[in-house]
Amino acid sequence: MRRDRAGVIIRENERILLIKRVKNHELYYVFPGGGIEQGETPQEAAKREAYEELGVHVEVSDCLIYTSNGSVQYYFVSCILGGELGTGSGAEFSEPKPRYI
Repeated sequence: MRRDRAGVIIRENERILLIKRVKNHELYYVFPGGGIEQGETPQEAAKREAYEELGVHVEVSDCLIYTSNGSVQYYFVSCILGGELGTGSGAEFSEPKPRYI
């Protein structure tokens, strides 16, 4: 069974923050986010994942994207409140800092 997921969509200066990943020699970009833990709301998960992956505290607002295909995925419009971008501890990074594209 798949786990539900939550993520953040952060826009700054007309650019969107994405994480660059390389897996099996394939390059792709993803919105920051991850699995929702038991007892956690989608909004709480999005905030936690933003801190874990990016090193920033965010405010989440509207759910911009909601999809369901065996599991549910929520993506929230968010803004950075504090922290230091690029200091997250996510093991999936292919380069030291996320980037705006």
